[in-house]
Amino acid sequence: MRPAPPAERRRIDGRPPALAEMWAFRELVAVLAMKELRLRYRHAHLGVLWALLQPAAAAAVFSVVFGRFAGMPSGHLSYPVFALAGAVPWQLFAFVTGQCARCLLVNRSVIKHVYFPRLVYPLSIAAVGIVDTIPGLVLTLALAAVSVPGPGLSWGLVPPWFGLAIVPALGAGVWVAALTVRLRDVHHMLPFVTQLAFVASPVAYPLEIVPPAWRTLYALNPLVAPIEGMRAALSGAGCDGEVVTVSLASGVVLLASGVAYFQRVAADLDDEL
Repeated sequence: MRPAPPAERRRIDGRPPALAEMWAFRELVAVLAMKELRLRYRHAHLGVLWALLQPAAAAAVFSVVFGRFAGMPSGHLSYPVFALAGAVPWQLFAFVTGQCARCLLVNRSVIKHVYFPRLVYPLSIAAVGIVDTIPGLVLTLALAAVSVPGPGLSWGLVPPWFGLAIVPALGAGVWVAALTVRLRDVHHMLPFVTQLAFVASPVAYPLEIVPPAWRTLYALNPLVAPIEGMRAALSGAGCDGEVVTVSLASGVVLLASGVAYFQRVAADLDDEL
């Protein structure tokens, strides 16, 4: 990173950054992501096991409360695999959104003196989130290999479906990062909003319990597509194409609008911070 000459500072003008410019700063994204990963696990005695324990603990609780006590259906999957397929994308979404909330505020001293696209902060957090949730994805596949009769060709679609979860995660993250700069109370409201988003996502329950008349509206939740896609790929069964299409489109709109608003806020960061 280098001090920003006036000509470069004027490039932060509310327009989405050029792809070439973001590509030029890809190494900075990697450096920030590696720094965050080292800080997260420096004093963690269990190391990467923490990344396994989070989705595993969530799946265990869901299996007891929803699978055994409530008798929640899980389609062609055992309930633990069903729950993990929902918990892992949700973990990615919750991590990226939560960490993005104050990413600009805590780095204000750097932002005021050095030029680089401000989107590198949310992008580096998204990279950390992906690395942090990969162990949970591996656990999901391992447990499915034990409980599902046999892996099929559809299992090859599990990683792409998981990867699509980064679209709503990053979209919500850039929205929250930008809103927190102008409305500092957003950081305090985020846990409550995150809880509502969890209830509105099919993490612990299947899409089938949502009345058909409400499913298109429900599909506006951009997390529906990656969760339902992962479950369909693991089970080899199909998924509701209309619901998945609407959900994917919703995620793209969330990300595009979030980046546009983030860039508008980035144009005035020196004054806002």
